[in-house]
This record gives sequence, C-alpha cells and structure tokens, in this order.
Amino acid sequence: MPEDTKDFKGLDKVLFNFKLMELIFHEEMDNAMGEALDLLYERMLENASLTCHTLLDLRRMGHPYAKRAPQNIHQPPWLVHLQTGKFLGAIKKVYHKLPGGDTIADIGIDEDEAPYASSIIFGTDTMVARDFITGTFEQSETDLEGFFEKAHASAIKRDP
Repeated sequence: MPEDTKDFKGLDKVLFNFKLMELIFHEEMDNAMGEALDLLYERMLENASLTCHTLLDLRRMGHPYAKRAPQNIHQPPWLVHLQTGKFLGAIKKVYHKLPGGDTIADIGIDEDEAPYASSIIFGTDTMVARDFITGTFEQSETDLEGFFEKAHASAIKRDP
C-alpha cells in the first residue's frame, strides 16, 4: 500500500469507519463481560449458600462430605452449604477498565477472608471436593455464550 493514502479516494473515511467499528465492538463486548460477571457472581453466591441442612443435620447424617462414606445429598454434588456467611462474603468480583482501554474481569474467593476455601473446592485427605466455581461456570456456559453472541450481533448491526 502506498505511503500516500490520498491516492485512494475515500480511504480515510473507510479507515475511520473501521476504527469506529472497533470501538463499537469493544463497547459491546465490555457490556457482555459485565453481564456475564454479574450472572456468574449471583449464581456462585447461590451455589455456595444452601440452607437445606444445618451443621447439626450434616453431623447427624454421618458427615456426608467425608471421603470414608460420601453421600450424594443434593444435585449437583458440588453445591456448598451456608454456615456462618464468612465463606459467602469472601466471594468477590472485580470489574474495571484500565487506562489503556483493557478490562479486568475476575471472580473468585479472597482466601485471606476464607483460608479454608481451597479445602472446600479441592477437598482434603478426609473431605470430598466441591468445586462450585467450575460447576458454576459449566452451569452458566450457555448463558455466557449468549451474552457474547448477542454482543457480537449488536456490534455488527450498529451504525458506526
């Protein structure tokens, strides 16, 4: 391509429209990311706050999460019971735009607030794993794909 783009009539307008389309695409994808993060966060809170069994109930059931005699007391099996609320409060979401235009989106557990989180998620020598984080992502896969497909279609339809 020649260095002097003025040789191509209207090229500056085409390049400008491509730049606008890029901005529109990023805006739509950022919106989809925010929606996806909100959905995952709400489902993660829900999946880590079962109230169908108290600690006393679980003890009476013979510790259903013990590896020695695991019991499938609910479906999906990776759901987590609410106890003190400390674990639930440690589930965090982060979403912000950096000065360069990139976006940081993350969801997870603050292990300073709930140092036992990895024991719940990955299990221990005596306790079965209940990876509700991966379970929540898998449970939400269709919805997440929908957010980004909708954003892609919307970006294409928008006028630059």
